Amino acid sequence: MTSPLKVHVYPGADGLPSLSPVCVKAVLALERAGLPHEVVLSRGRGTSPSGRLPMLEIDGRQVTDSTVILDVIEEQEGAGPLGPPDPRERARDLAWEHFVDGHFYWVGVYLRWVVPDNKRRTLDLIFPKAWMRHLIGPLVARNFAGRTRGQGVGLKSESEVRRDLTRVLDIVEASIGDGPFLDGRDEPGRGDLALASTLPQITFRGLTPQAGAELVARPSLVAYVERVFAACGRPAPKMEA
Repeated sequence: MTSPLKVHVYPGADGLPSLSPVCVKAVLALERAGLPHEVVLSRGRGTSPSGRLPMLEIDGRQVTDSTVILDVIEEQEGAGPLGPPDPRERARDLAWEHFVDGHFYWVGVYLRWVVPDNKRRTLDLIFPKAWMRHLIGPLVARNFAGRTRGQGVGLKSESEVRRDLTRVLDIVEASIGDGPFLDGRDEPGRGDLALASTLPQITFRGLTPQAGAELVARPSLVAYVERVFAACGRPAPKMEA
């Protein structure tokens, strides 16, 4: 590594480094790996080649996929491990990461941007100025809704997506068991970083209150998120219904 690491992320609040789960995952990975880095708050456009974040600047490269960012972090000299060394355990860990990023993330996007009351709250938060909310907000909301349909979650009904949320929370609780981390491991892996970055989004500032209440009703999951953040040297984000 010949130049300082910079990770560009969307802004956050209430203990979350970013409002984007994949941005949080990149920040936690850098801190878990123990690599010196700078977190740069951005809006994406004009910063990232794809217009999306996170983006990792390293040795003249711009890496914008969160999974690839974690791959790059693991390759750096002096980086601490981001997952188990055993090949079979690593495969399970990476499967968790892909499940969270490829499915659970989109459940959260649907709940925030497609459910009408939640969408209104989200737009009010992101666009506090009325003219922006009315002019730009509908375009942003349609973009997110379209992306959920392209992924598949957006083709489901709201009741089906809420059942998906409950199913995911049940699966995670069963996998953690006595913990402390996924699959009963003693140290967090990439799947834990992805999951602990996504779960707090459900309770963020009451944007998705029904889902937030379901999560907070499972104190084992709240404690799990706290353990993952602590393992990365960060205080836990605020998680209240």
